[in-house]
Amino acid sequence: LASVRHVAILKQGESVGYDRAYIAPMNVRIATITIGFADGYPRELGNGTGKVNIRGHLFPVAGNVCMDMIMVELGPAGDKEGAGALVVVGDTAILWGPADDEQEGEGLVRLQDIASTLKTTQSALTCGLDKIRVLRQYG
Repeated sequence: LASVRHVAILKQGESVGYDRAYIAPMNVRIATITIGFADGYPRELGNGTGKVNIRGHLFPVAGNVCMDMIMVELGPAGDKEGAGALVVVGDTAILWGPADDEQEGEGLVRLQDIASTLKTTQSALTCGLDKIRVLRQYG
C-alpha cells in the first residue's frame, strides 16, 4: 500500500518522471504516489506497464518509476465524473493484491500477473519491498 500525496493537472506537452518519459498527450490529472524504486517498486513497471488500484479502479503508471514516487494518470483533466476525478490526496493506492473489502480473488492488480510480465517470481517481488518503508498487510 502507498498513499496519494499530490494530485495535479498536467497540461498537454508537459512531462513527469525521470527523463521526461511521460509527456501529456492532452491536459490530464496526475496523482503522485508515495512509493518508488528505493522502496522496491520495480522500475520496469514504469511507462504504463504497471497499474495501481485506487478506489477500485486501475490507473497506469505515467513515466519512469522515480526513487521515492510514481505518478499515475487519472484521465482527462476536464473529466468531472470519471473514476480519476474522484481521487484525492490521502487515498490509498493498492500496488497489488485485494482491497480490504474484496471477499475473494486476488485484487485488480494480481501479483502473479506482474511477475509474469516482468519474467520473475512473486516472491522476488514481495521480498524486494523495503521492510521499513513499505506497509505490509496480510490477509
